Amino acid sequence: MVQVLKGLVIGMGILIVVGMGVLGYGLYKQAQELGGGGGAEPATIGTKDTKAKNGFSEALLPIPAGCKIADIKPDGDRLYIITGGPEPACARIMIVDPKNGKIMGTLKAAP
Repeated sequence: MVQVLKGLVIGMGILIVVGMGVLGYGLYKQAQELGGGGGAEPATIGTKDTKAKNGFSEALLPIPAGCKIADIKPDGDRLYIITGGPEPACARIMIVDPKNGKIMGTLKAAP
């Protein structure tokens, strides 16, 4: 009877070690997929639509000359970029999807 119990304990120990190995391998593969690889091409907003595998690595915002970013406000799955400057054309709010870098819309102030 003791031999059978020893065999069961050893067998269960082996199953635990193998299970931990499979779990570690699964975590490693998932991290590889989420990492995206590092050398991805940048995404540019408003000109061309190239992006990294999982999102984007760089985005260019179409801000008029002489204007600058006054504030950035995140809100769930949207990012509000508020621009300002000396020109009336600078007063705008760009709504960006931070997941893919696309501009969802632009609000411009009108007199």
